[in-house]
Order: sequence, then structure tokens, then C-alpha cells
Amino acid sequence: MPAPAEIRQLVERFELHRASYQSAAYNETQLRREFVDPFFKALGWDIDNEQGYAEAYKDVVHEDGLKIGGTTKAPDYSFRIGGARKFFVETKKPSVNVRDDVSPAFQLRRYAWTAKLPLSILTDFEEFAVYDCRTHKPDKNDKASTGRILYLRHTDYIERWDELSAIFSPEAIRKGSFDKYAATHRKKRGTAEVDAEFLKEIESWRELLARNLALRNPALEQRELNFAVQRTIDRIVFLRICEDRGIEPAGQLQALANGPMIYPRLCQIFERADERYNSGLFHFHREHGRREAPDELTLSLAIDDKPLQEIIRGLYYPDSPYEFSVFPADILGQVYEQFLGSVIRLTKGHQAKVEQKPEVRKAGGVYYTPTYIVDYIVEQTLGKLLEGKDPREVGGLTEQWKPSKADSRRTTVRRPANRPLAVLDPACGSGSFLIGAYQYLLDWHRDWYVADDPEKHAPRVHRTASGDWRLTTAERKRILLAHIHGVDIDPQAVEVTKLSLLLKVLEGENAETLKRQLRIFRERALPDLGHNIKCGNSLIGPDFFNGQQQSLFDEDQVLRVNAFDWEAEFPEIMRTGGFDAVIGNPPYLSFSGRQAVPLEPPIRNYYQKHYPASGWQTAHGFFIVKALRLTARIVGFIVPDQVGHLDGYEAIRSVVTGKSHLADVRYWGERVFQGVVTPALTFVADKSDPGPTRIETTDRVRAARGITSGEAWLPVSAHIDLVEKLRAQSRPLDKAFADPGVHTGNCSARLILPNAAATANCVPVLEGKQVDRYVCRAPAKTLRLQYRARNGEYFTIRPLQKYQSAPFVVRQTAAYPIAGPRRHADYFRNSLLALYPPDDGRDVRFVVAILNSRLMRYVYSTTVKESGQKAFPQVKVRALRALPIRAIDFTSEEERTAHDSLVARVDEMIELHARQDQATTPHAREVLNRRVASLDEEIDRMVENLYGLSEEEISQVETYFADPRQGGQ
Repeated sequence: MPAPAEIRQLVERFELHRASYQSAAYNETQLRREFVDPFFKALGWDIDNEQGYAEAYKDVVHEDGLKIGGTTKAPDYSFRIGGARKFFVETKKPSVNVRDDVSPAFQLRRYAWTAKLPLSILTDFEEFAVYDCRTHKPDKNDKASTGRILYLRHTDYIERWDELSAIFSPEAIRKGSFDKYAATHRKKRGTAEVDAEFLKEIESWRELLARNLALRNPALEQRELNFAVQRTIDRIVFLRICEDRGIEPAGQLQALANGPMIYPRLCQIFERADERYNSGLFHFHREHGRREAPDELTLSLAIDDKPLQEIIRGLYYPDSPYEFSVFPADILGQVYEQFLGSVIRLTKGHQAKVEQKPEVRKAGGVYYTPTYIVDYIVEQTLGKLLEGKDPREVGGLTEQWKPSKADSRRTTVRRPANRPLAVLDPACGSGSFLIGAYQYLLDWHRDWYVADDPEKHAPRVHRTASGDWRLTTAERKRILLAHIHGVDIDPQAVEVTKLSLLLKVLEGENAETLKRQLRIFRERALPDLGHNIKCGNSLIGPDFFNGQQQSLFDEDQVLRVNAFDWEAEFPEIMRTGGFDAVIGNPPYLSFSGRQAVPLEPPIRNYYQKHYPASGWQTAHGFFIVKALRLTARIVGFIVPDQVGHLDGYEAIRSVVTGKSHLADVRYWGERVFQGVVTPALTFVADKSDPGPTRIETTDRVRAARGITSGEAWLPVSAHIDLVEKLRAQSRPLDKAFADPGVHTGNCSARLILPNAAATANCVPVLEGKQVDRYVCRAPAKTLRLQYRARNGEYFTIRPLQKYQSAPFVVRQTAAYPIAGPRRHADYFRNSLLALYPPDDGRDVRFVVAILNSRLMRYVYSTTVKESGQKAFPQVKVRALRALPIRAIDFTSEEERTAHDSLVARVDEMIELHARQDQATTPHAREVLNRRVASLDEEIDRMVENLYGLSEEEISQVETYFADPRQGGQ
């Protein structure tokens, strides 16, 4: 569309008076009002909130009010859709050289990189620069052009208005054009996203502090060392974030680094914070009514100046790339979740070593629940509990849930008037689910007060300078203390959860509002969360020690068991029926099978006695059982999707459907957790609502009612006819799939050598992680061919021909078939399965195309059931042989042509992937990425046409794999 008249007039006016606008007297505020505001209004943005939306839902937030020492502590504009930030705009007066000046670009990129926004804009109207802000860690020495993907002069606006509107208008963002543009122009070289970089930062702090504390405090025990390091980091992070939000004096930590005796002076700041915040984070003296014991350790420790100088200087401009005023709470949680995966160990010489926790090592890492999953579970649980209620009811009006005649197994639960609705995460980790629930409650209360005439709720809401209503700090504290509860076995995780929640309480506050609160109400700014967030083993109660000799358990063992008494810790809640909602992502630990975390016999015996129906002996199975015992009403969890359909989980499904009503099941597909292919599902079990069960994939169309005990939670009726149609056109491939991989037995460490040079005796060997769809990367390890087994040792290496005759391999640890060429090595381990050429004329590449297709992923996901005791899915030879691989009538020219066309596409796909690995410029990689995606879609369509799928059947397959994050629900 042509540029609107307003834009033409703006450009003409700027040209006419350019000398005046470029003078030093013309300031940023004038520029925004006269040019930038009208510019974005023309793009369709409600710049002045003429629609009267509440603060949380405004299109545009003007964040130019907070200035400290002349420095803006928030970008000038935040453009949002549905309350979610999409991009920032930072403005400069026209006398600034946007194209070449380093400082403005660095400032904008710090804001957007910290907020993890894909794109943001720097403009003085005369110039308009768009930056890719995700992957280039901002550095003070960067050129102004670093990360810049679009640069326009004001004279370009009229001619290129279509382009700007197609990317930055609200309509374009809602249609996905903004995200597609960002993905197309993403600069991948030098990738360094904010969460990964901040994780490296705080991990380096842990190393520095741990080594120094161990050196300077020789009496410090390992547990005390972990506590001191974690608490010091948490306090510094908290205070630094508060500085950038204007709550703490600017630069107070930075000033410490300029003189000696840093730690004693830092401790003085900590003690002042105790007076100001009342948080357990700063709790050094015994106080009447406080449950938690004070920290009587850390203030007495010795820490050298050098490590503290390094930490503090890295947190401030210009050395720091972080802008903490816009640091998202969920990003901080993701960082800390990874951080908690390691622990400090003291050696015999009292040296500190940081190492991964055993359970994390077994599980292959720490996986943070994505925000969209948290939001979904909170909406399906807490959202239901709040429907039709007002804050007085939620805070404690009597409510009864009576069993219906059709559902007599349920008991009456009474929640007395003085007991507020209670939400629990029994394995809270870094607090992501509790933060999500708390935010939901904050929004719900604010919206209710505003809709009910906010003036009469003045003690709970107040009007901001911009005219919006927001909850008072006192009300935010009350909501947190009344409703949010969490437990975790890891004391460090408990402290991180508290830190995240406390930062959430302070959102939107500044030094003046907190000072006023302290002066008028004599009330400190933050609540003590010792009664809400507690450390303990949610699965083991105090009866663990009954009948056992206490002398068998030393202090370390007692602390490791960490028995937790729910009735004693949450007496009123447990006495009145339990928590109203239990939500979370329980640990995926397995206590049996290859990836098992070993259990001491007393703990194993306790689990077997108290959780007899826990299926595969997995932690998430135990937590499902425990959650149903703890709740008065509703449970919402995310778990591996095997829980919903695998043979080993019938007992768990029976517990859920026997003790509650299965209200909602949703399959989210694979790669919910970064770096993990295990698919996940969410389920909601309601003990009071006998309504229909909703079982759905991402399109919300598959529903099943009346699920009985033990039945799989799968929408089987939707796919059974399609699978039978495919089977009717197929021919078995029994001989094409085999498992000749090198079985290392009990000799893995002696047979497989990392990074060894290839010789006649040591040859490259492929592992599963080197293979992806149409891809095989160079191996990182070698196989010792001449090794001979000693007493009790065993392994299997088959003849070389067995490996060489397999042109393709299939990854075994995966949720569905993933086939790639066998390249760079003859031998491969048993984490890969062999794919040999069929003996009936079908080309092996034809089989690969079908295996890697969307259609076959669908068939595999909806038909293959595993049994056994594994936490992660594995593709088996028998499952591959059962897949409906299309038969070909080679006497038919049409079928022969279809077969040969797929073979040619596979060759092309393999070549494209090889060229991707060799590409040296971002542009070349982007072009190849687009071609790979296009060819992948083409192969999918060719396979679906080969089987004769109707448009309705194709839609059925597509919706099964729709991505909920892109709105395909």
C-alpha cells in the first residue's frame, strides 16, 4: 500500500526544517511527540492508549520516565501484542549520528538482548536502524553496524512503506510476518543469547567465590560453602536488579569496587537491606514471629577484594552487556534452573570443585519448562478455581465440594472462611510455576478491582502518574503470602524460588514508593517467605525413620533424606482437605533401567511401600500419586507423554482416573524442552468436576469421553482409519532394518576412546548424536579394534561388512525414526540401527524419505507403544519393521516415477545439508536454510500424495504436529 498522507507530511516537514531539527536545542521529547509518535500511529499502533486498556494490556508502553543520573533506565518505547513485548524503540535527537555512533546502538542492543527480543529499532526519524538483538552479545567495542539488518533514511519511508508496514505493524505481527522476518535475518555466527551468557557469568562467580571462600575460611564445611556462595550471589543479583529498577541507589555496588575491604562494606549494604526488605534473603538477627533461623554465618566470613571486584565490575556499563531493568523473570529462572544443576564439593585439601549433580548427569542435563506450558497449566487449574469468584471468596469464604450421586467416590471437602485458596508446586526448582501462578493471581485481582470501581478498593490498588491502576505493594505481598506455596528438596532451589518471587513483588516499584511505605506504614517492602517456600523431600515423610535404628543415619544421611512433614509444615491447609491446586513439572528421574539414579535401600523400600502403583519407578510417577493425596481439588502437571499411553504406566493412569476426573490431556509433541526429543503431555485431574474429558493434540479437535481405569490417554479413533489405509498399501521390510551396532558391553571405557587419532587399530566410530534427518556429522570418538576381553569382560563387534553394507542408519534414542546417511566412519555404536537396501527393488533412499516424513512420524507417534523401564523413548528394530512403508509396482510408470522422484529429493536434501555445514557467511546459511525447509515440505507432500491421502487426512496429520507457540492450537 502507498505511504499514508501523514507520513508524506512528516517527511516533507522534516526536510523543510532539517537544520532546525538537527540543532542541539531540539530535544528527544520534541522528536517523539512531533515525529516518532505520529510515525508509529500511521503503522497502526495505539500510541496514546485511546482504547483505554489497563496497563498490562496497552499496545505501547512509554518507559522514558525513569532516569537515574541522567541515564535512561528503560527504552523509550515498548511495543506489545496482548501484553507481550515484541520490540523496543530507542529514540535519539536528530543531531545524533545513528548510522555511525557506537553508544546509541550499544544501548538499544543491551535492552533488547537482555529482554531476549528478536528485533528492535533505533531512530531519530532522520535515520531508522533495525537490529537483530538476540545472538550478538553486546560489547562496548562493537561497531554501530554490528547486528544491524536494515538501515533507512527518512527519504526512504515513502517508497518503502509497504516493507515497514509488513514487518512492524500490529497486524503484521499478529499474522506472524514479524517473526518470519526475524527468523530470516537471524545472524547465527557468534550466537550468544542472554540466558546462556548470564549462566556462564554466574557460574564463573561461583567458581571465584567458592575457591576464595574455601581458601580464606578453612573451617568452612561443604554445606556451609554452598550456602555462602549461593546466598552471596543471590544478594548481589537482587541488589543489582533493584538498582536498574530505581529501587536501590544507582551504582552503590559499583562504588565498592573502587576501594579496599569490599566484603565488610558489602555486608553493611546487606544489613541495610535487611531493615528495608524484611526478606529471608537478608535475615541476620533473630526476630519475634519469624520461623526461619537467621543467617549467622556469612557476615563473619572472609572474602578477598579481587573476586568481588571482578564480579561487581562485570555488572556495570560499559563492561556489562546486561540491562537489568528489562531482565525477564522467566529468563532469570531459566538461568538459575541450569545453575542449580551443579554443586560445590570440597576436596580433602579443602579446595573447592564445582561438579554436576549425579541425578542431573544421569538425566542428561536440566530442562526448564517453557513459559507457554506454565501459562497453559496455570490457566487450566488456577483459572478454573477463580471462575465466577471475587477476591473475598478466593481469600477465604466457605466453599463446599459435595460428591454427586454419579460420583460417590469423592469426599466432601470444606475450606473454612479463614483459609485462602492455596496453590502448591511440590518440586518448585527455580520457581517457574509459582511465578506463573503468582502473576496470574496479580492480574486477576487487579482486573477485578478495576472492573468493580477501583476507588472503593483504594487500600489495595492505587493510580500511577500515567493514570493507570496497579496493585499496591501491600496487596502484592498479601496475595503472595496468602496463596503461593512451594517445596523442593534442594535448599539452593528454595532460595532461588524466593528470590524470583521477591523480585516479582517489587516490579513497578521505585525508591520513592518504598520509602513512603516504610515511612507511613512502618512496613518493610518484602514478605518473609519462610512459611510459604520450604525445603524438604515431598515424597518422604517423618515416618521414614519409624522402626529404624537412628544410629544407622549420620547427619549427612538425615539431611540427604530431608524428610518432610506436610501436616506440621502446612497444618491448616492439610487439616482442611489439602491444597486447592497442585501444579508443576515433577523430576523425570528413573530409579531403574540403564539411566537409573541409584537409591539407598531404605529409600527404595520406603518408595515401594508408599507408592506401590507408581508404574516404572520414576520420580514423576511418585509425584503424580503424591499430588493427588495433597490436593483438595485439582492437579496440573507436565510429564513425558509415555505416561499417557505406554504399557508400563497403566497403574498411574488408574490412580489418576480412580481418584479424580481426568479433565484435560494435551499432547505437545517433541522438543518441548530444549535439546530433548522426548515428547511431553500436560494433564489436569480434577477431584470435584465430573465433566467430560478433553484429550487433544494441538488443534483441540480430538476429544474422548468416559475414559476408564487403565485405558491409554490417546485420541485413537482419530487415526486408526488412516493407519489402516497406509498398511493396505505397504510391504514389510524385515531384512532392511537390523541392529549390528558395536555393543560395548562392560568395556565401554576401554573400547571407545575420545578424541584419539585414527590408526589401523583405532578407527572412527559413529554415535547416535551424530545423526539427524538426512545428516551425519563427523564422529568424535574412535573404536579400539584389537582390544581383547579380559576376565569377566564382554562386548560385540561384528564383521566390517555388516557395517559397510548399511548406507543409512537410524537413531535409536528418539521419539520417532530419524534416518541419516552413514558417513565419515565404517563402524557405528548400538545407539544407531542399520538400514540396508531392500531386496525387492525399492531404493534405500526411498525408504529414508518415508521414514523422515511427517506422515511416518505421525504413524509412529500414534501407534508404537514401548514397554520396559526407560525414562526416554527408544526406536526399536521391531517397531521399524512394523511401519507401513509403501510398496511400489515398478511395472507402473506412474509409481516408478514417484519412487525415483523421492530418491532424487533425498540426494538433494543430503547435499543441501552438507553445503550448510560448509557455508561461511550468514547469507549463504539463510538461503540454504530456506531451501531445506522448502524441500522438506515438498517431500512431505510427495509422500502423502504417494499414499493417496485426502486433504482432510493431510490436515489431520498437520494439526497433530502444529506448534502451540505459533498459535496452532
